Amino acid sequence: SLVLGLTVAIIAASKDLFHPAVWDCWIECEHSLSETECKGTGSRHYQMILYFGFLWIFIIISAVNSVLLYFHVVKIEKASSMYKRHADTSKHSRAVFNQSVLYVGGFVINWIFPTTYRLLVLVSGGKIKPKWLALLAGIFVPIQGFLNAIVFFRVRALKCRSENQSSLITVICNLVTSTLLCTDPYVNDSKDIIKKPKEFEKNVATLGGLALVREGGGLTQDPVSLEEE
Repeated sequence: SLVLGLTVAIIAASKDLFHPAVWDCWIECEHSLSETECKGTGSRHYQMILYFGFLWIFIIISAVNSVLLYFHVVKIEKASSMYKRHADTSKHSRAVFNQSVLYVGGFVINWIFPTTYRLLVLVSGGKIKPKWLALLAGIFVPIQGFLNAIVFFRVRALKCRSENQSSLITVICNLVTSTLLCTDPYVNDSKDIIKKPKEFEKNVATLGGLALVREGGGLTQDPVSLEEE
């Protein structure tokens, strides 16, 4: 990431692309230039490539990683389902799926509006600048941290609410207070079903047993009994 950042900075500096670009990017042509002169600098093409291009590449990488994680969890659940035939063995994959959709979806919602706006400006030569699209971009870009916080706190809020039978507002207040001030063990990693799924660990079996499943050899013992041994 450091090499990428330095490379983009060097290219932008050498092309004199560092100019105010309102709310989403530091690559823009000089405001004193006309549209014709601005097109000649190629600054908007560089903006799409060096900023939005890499931005969406990393969003796609996050999406691919989330998909791989989901199928990995599904594979583990299938390996453990033979020992818990009547249990809901897919609840963890559903949790991973929901969290992944929200995580990647937050990035998409944040950046789809500014990307579309800049793309329209680029292809129209600056003639099309929808104000409503600029408004949405101006709203969603600054609140990306807020959306990330919602995704982060969501799993813990649901877990704490089910364990403490408290109202959602009370749970949220406790979560924010304990996380920011670090004063209350009301929320900790052991209660986070994504970070430390205790029940899931019992169903997965030992690493050796899981390796047998991957090699096609199967398991001869219940994963829980293997873990206890």
